[in-house]
Amino acid sequence: MGVRALTLNGLSNERSLSSAATGGIPFVLQVTTVASTTTYRIWDKSCPRSCRIIDGWGVLTGDPAGTLKITDGTNDISDTVDVSAVSGDKDRFTVGELDDTYTDLSEGGSLRVVTASDALTRFYILGVWTDD
Repeated sequence: MGVRALTLNGLSNERSLSSAATGGIPFVLQVTTVASTTTYRIWDKSCPRSCRIIDGWGVLTGDPAGTLKITDGTNDISDTVDVSAVSGDKDRFTVGELDDTYTDLSEGGSLRVVTASDALTRFYILGVWTDD
């Protein structure tokens, strides 16, 4: 699966890319409150088109206690982050690993953030739209 060169406002990035590079339009998703043991269903079998998850990070909004991970509903896309190991309110963290076996989501796929305990954070997921 390659990253598709997309057109935005009539301009295409295809002309500026070498044959070894491809491009796509990135997107950022935000889970505004991640607290308690919860599964946040961003897309529940409703991903609007194929995409690749390329990063995840958060900003703590209180004293952390718990864990957080990105999943596709069945498989872990990221490692489990122990947010209680982060210093405290206002600190920033990133997921440590992304499993490239599961970072590509198909149209109609699922994307979730799973927390355990009080992972108090604003969590962001960076992705790029792709083409099969």
